[in-house]
Amino acid sequence: MANKLDPKVAEKVMLKAKFQPLEPYQGASTPWKVKCLLCEKIVKVSYHNIKNGFSGRKQCCSPVAGISKGDALTKFNKHGFIVLGDYTTSNKSIEVKCKKCKRISKRSFQSLERLGKKMRCVWCSNLRKDPKEVVTFMIKNGLKPKTPYKGANEPWSCVCLKCKKEVSSSYASVRDGKGCKYCAGNFIDSKDAEKNMINWGYKPQEPYNGTHYNWKSLHIPCGNVVSPEYAQIQQGFGGCRHCAEWGFQYNKKSYLYLITHKQLKAHKVGIGNVAKKLKADRLHRLKLEGWELFKKWNFDEGKKALKVEQKVFKVLRDDMKLPIFLTKKQIRNEGYSETINSDSITLLELEKIIKKVIKQSKVN
Repeated sequence: MANKLDPKVAEKVMLKAKFQPLEPYQGASTPWKVKCLLCEKIVKVSYHNIKNGFSGRKQCCSPVAGISKGDALTKFNKHGFIVLGDYTTSNKSIEVKCKKCKRISKRSFQSLERLGKKMRCVWCSNLRKDPKEVVTFMIKNGLKPKTPYKGANEPWSCVCLKCKKEVSSSYASVRDGKGCKYCAGNFIDSKDAEKNMINWGYKPQEPYNGTHYNWKSLHIPCGNVVSPEYAQIQQGFGGCRHCAEWGFQYNKKSYLYLITHKQLKAHKVGIGNVAKKLKADRLHRLKLEGWELFKKWNFDEGKKALKVEQKVFKVLRDDMKLPIFLTKKQIRNEGYSETINSDSITLLELEKIIKKVIKQSKVN
């Protein structure tokens, strides 16, 4: 804990800065009633500010502080403002009227001095907008506000005049070219998403979580439960592996493979469908990338191979805590998540695990 400052030391610092304390010292940040020894005005300044190099004379010896009312009004007039309020001190904001746009705002004389030639009317410089003008602008851009205008960057509840949905936007975002998130295709209402999925042949079995989340759904044509992404179906890609004519298919003859790559120091367990053409065979493509086959197990259906693969990785990832070894950049084809560090387990140990899973599953 810091030592409490001796009041006598504080008083010496203030006297050195030409301020005579008129009351006992209360604390470093507490305003201290003092008399300026230069202009003899009584003001309040803190020991903290004086100690840290601030002059403390904005209230007394400052040219701004001591300016007369007449000089202040002349200066306002020079900057294009007609003073409407009663001028008292330089730091107090008063009502002024812009000679150019005739609108009223509040300004202090200090702000005029601080900004100098840059000082402009908040209305003419678009720093402030008339609420009526803003509402008109929003409606012109397809959004009808439901609540009063609070500020350019404040969230604003509106109704889209096109899709009739309620959105939260802001004047600044609409001014920058952004509008209704639904109409822009960046967002979809959960009810609309569910309706679209049903129209596309998928009946959702759980609430909607987002366009790129797996959505458990019943594929109406075949009756199987699958988990495609909404975005995937929206873009025209299939979502049911049972009916697909692409990728890994459940109802075709398949195999589970165990391969290794010496340069990458990795092993890999995966599955593939038996292909009629060599170039379509998954294992063939992996061999072209330097992978060497150690063992392969054949299955009459893809879903059986998948079941074994899932159980093998449960042992490797959950029980043995062996992490994914390679990254997406290190392996050209899909399947980086199926890799294991070759230093953490041998091919013979992997083979033993696979055989045990196959035996337990009774699918071979």
